[in-house]
Amino acid sequence: MKMCLNKKGVALILVLMIVVLSAGLLAAIMYYAMTGTEISGLQRKYETSKEASLGAIEIFTKDIIPRVLQDQAAGLSGITGLLTQGVGIVDSVVVDTSMNTCFDSKLRSTTTGWDASCVNATNTDPTLNPDITFNLLSATGSTRPYVVNVKIIDTAIGNSSLSGVALEGGGVVETGLGEITTRHFPYLYTMTVQGQLQNSTTERAGFEILYAY
Repeated sequence: MKMCLNKKGVALILVLMIVVLSAGLLAAIMYYAMTGTEISGLQRKYETSKEASLGAIEIFTKDIIPRVLQDQAAGLSGITGLLTQGVGIVDSVVVDTSMNTCFDSKLRSTTTGWDASCVNATNTDPTLNPDITFNLLSATGSTRPYVVNVKIIDTAIGNSSLSGVALEGGGVVETGLGEITTRHFPYLYTMTVQGQLQNSTTERAGFEILYAY
């Protein structure tokens, strides 16, 4: 009779151990499944914000900077209409036109020579006195889901001027065959960019980039 009771006790303990182990495995599986889903969601949000930021960088470096450098009178106020009409994804562009002088000095002089009107100019937070803010349209065009702030925080003079005239070459001993010429960059800009879902503090992506014009 005692042997029978002992066997039943051992069996009960084994069953309880199996239940505990099974519950632990199930909990681990659920945890990793939920964590994977959460990570995938965060990655998707980041990728969307990243693409919005990269799009704004493309517009800022390929459209805005060249236009203002080529036409000093354009300034920030002269580019807003161009962008909203010529770029279909931009719903509106927010600029402080009183900062035209600051923005122009950012483009044409070193950081130490920036105009006194530049406020928080070297602060790396792009949402603090940004040079320009893009409100990007959603897929339906009915709302503005992403806001991207762009700000130049440092300017360095490059190795040439804006004239495009190259002074090297044409020497007596130079044949020109296989010659490698130096690329000319009038200015080097360090800028910070942050794109985020409108009215959201979590879905965002930030960049600090060096752009050679």
